[in-house]
Amino acid sequence: MTKNSIKYTVNQIFKIANPNSSLKFIICFDEGKNEITINFNESDKKIIFKLSYAEDWYDLTGKNINEIKFINDPKNKYKIPVLFWRNKGLPFIERISDNEIIFDGDIISSSFFMLSRWEEKVIKERDVHGRFIYENSAAYKYNFIDMPIVDEYAMVLRSYLQILFADLDLGKNKFHIKLSHDIDDIRRFNNIKYTFRTLGGDILKGKSVSLFRRSLKEWGKSYKNIEKDPYFLGIYELAKISKQYNMDSAFYFKTSAKSSYDTGYIINDSVKRCIYNLQDQGFEIGFHAGYYTFQNYERLKEEKEILDEVLCFKYYGGRQHYLRFDVDTTLKYWERVGFKYDSTLSYAEYEGFRCGTCHPFKPFDIDEDRELNLIEIPLIAMDGTLKVYRKLTPDEGLKSIIYLMNKCKEAEGVFTLLWHNTSIYRGWENWMDEVYIKSLNYNQELFII
Repeated sequence: MTKNSIKYTVNQIFKIANPNSSLKFIICFDEGKNEITINFNESDKKIIFKLSYAEDWYDLTGKNINEIKFINDPKNKYKIPVLFWRNKGLPFIERISDNEIIFDGDIISSSFFMLSRWEEKVIKERDVHGRFIYENSAAYKYNFIDMPIVDEYAMVLRSYLQILFADLDLGKNKFHIKLSHDIDDIRRFNNIKYTFRTLGGDILKGKSVSLFRRSLKEWGKSYKNIEKDPYFLGIYELAKISKQYNMDSAFYFKTSAKSSYDTGYIINDSVKRCIYNLQDQGFEIGFHAGYYTFQNYERLKEEKEILDEVLCFKYYGGRQHYLRFDVDTTLKYWERVGFKYDSTLSYAEYEGFRCGTCHPFKPFDIDEDRELNLIEIPLIAMDGTLKVYRKLTPDEGLKSIIYLMNKCKEAEGVFTLLWHNTSIYRGWENWMDEVYIKSLNYNQELFII
């Protein structure tokens, strides 16, 4: 780790461990000993973190599954994996006194490994969409995708800081949910060919005359007025539900040209009316970058400029289509174009904590050895992940969401849920009622408990 990456990681962990910023500290790095000392201002108290060595990082990303050690959470309810451990013959805390704590379990390197997505630079294999494969991740190999381990380390650190500074209020972060909706398409009935294919599917695959009749009626309304199309109406339905549950929602619109993976809808007057209506209701409008932008700066810039003109401002956030992400380019391009935040980082194949955190954070560019001027709001769960990729039942999908929601609450972070406007009708009705709505009901209960 470099001095910049060490400073970056320590600051990220302390933001979670000490939200009040009541502790002021200086970071000292001893290269000879390969350890960090945190000296606290106006105090003789200090914390020492012993760092692991470079070969340990490559061992973790190799094909073999190595032994990793675990520690108890502060309440002794479950075990937390520590990816790196300076000397596995020593305990997690090598020494503790009234003035000094020495960590041999290396939560600094473990945190940077997750936040920086270092493994995605080392492991080159990708899926058909150019995405890093979940099954190649350490989270898969060591089974901790459902645990925000960076946040867990911060909570452990907080417990030890409280020992050193018993009379100091370190503070707590406020848990909340961020709903987001990628507007991949605004028309279920795009053209005659697609319409006949859809209607035919209702009869041949769905074997439902009633569904066929309903679709035919919907097509008639959509043909006369795009704003009556089920997908278009789905946008307003999601907004209505958010208002009903007093929730904030972000709607991410596309401006990409038509391609094999982009529907290519145009932000015409109907879409503009929808956007302005959502803004009038207080909803956030953001950007859903086209399929071919994640490694293409010029294309990303061109698409953003179209939405800039519609919104009449340039500083907003969004997400990549298909969750396409390249650790070498994507976030760097988002910073350069001038976005406020990105919310792409989750695995399409599996819900959970790809970055090891549910707290918004600024990513670190390993090649340039610097923190990016961009916020990452990690995506925790997506409708398509649960139903399409994982093929869960609605009951299983709801249980997963509730479990992850509770983990985010315990970590005092943000539970980010993506639900598409196309995931309301035609096979999604049960998921809307039994998963999405019940998730929002459960969220309300969380603030009562």
